[in-house]
Amino acid sequence: MNCSTHKTLLTALALSVVVPLARAAEAANPDPYANETPAQRDARMQWWREARFGMMICWGVYAVPAGVYKDKRGGAEWIMSIQKIPKAEHQEFARQFNPVSNLIYIASKGGNYLLNVGPTAEGEFPQPCVERLQQMGRWMKVNGEAIHGTQANLLGYA
Repeated sequence: MNCSTHKTLLTALALSVVVPLARAAEAANPDPYANETPAQRDARMQWWREARFGMMICWGVYAVPAGVYKDKRGGAEWIMSIQKIPKAEHQEFARQFNPVSNLIYIASKGGNYLLNVGPTAEGEFPQPCVERLQQMGRWMKVNGEAIHGTQANLLGYA
């Protein structure tokens, strides 16, 4: 028996054991919410709404080109590296990025805004990050009370 045949037999044997076990586990643990009514689901989800948990959306300078650079798609958070965007061009995207506008948009949807800022390897905060945080702080000082505890705006963001 050659190596390829041996691997095929071991795979078939493993599948003959694993697949029935997975099916048995699925049958033993059906969806506990399969038969709940809309009212029951609403009651169960109330804590989620009050805690305002939800999807984490990463939003940064890379959101400006929205995954497209010179008609090429791809890269998301890594667009500068993957698309090999020169630093000077990427800095133009940074000038267009407006975190205060993002905060307003996310608050209007009832969301929370997480600022993921940290020091460099030298322990310093980059000056553009400091300036953005100061800008956000100034905006929050004036408008913070108006957005704390808000819920999604049913009319949408203007």
